[in-house]
Amino acid sequence: MVTVSTDRFTYNKDEQTFVAEVSDLQLPPGDGIALVSAQTGRVTALQVVNVERDREQEVTAWVLRSVDPELRDLFTVHLLND
Repeated sequence: MVTVSTDRFTYNKDEQTFVAEVSDLQLPPGDGIALVSAQTGRVTALQVVNVERDREQEVTAWVLRSVDPELRDLFTVHLLND
């Protein structure tokens, strides 16, 4: 599993969402990741919970959440397929 720091994402405080483009992170699309907090150093594994598609059924984004029950509802990660 690839580990990525939160400082590589844009954070939307109102939506509690981290957003980044897959190509910027150089991640294999659709895989889970480990997210490490740039502030605390805490690491959590994330899994894909939804795949967003456009009208042509092409993938536009992967939505990930923590596998840790304590963190699962605190934030969401959107990896955009560019």
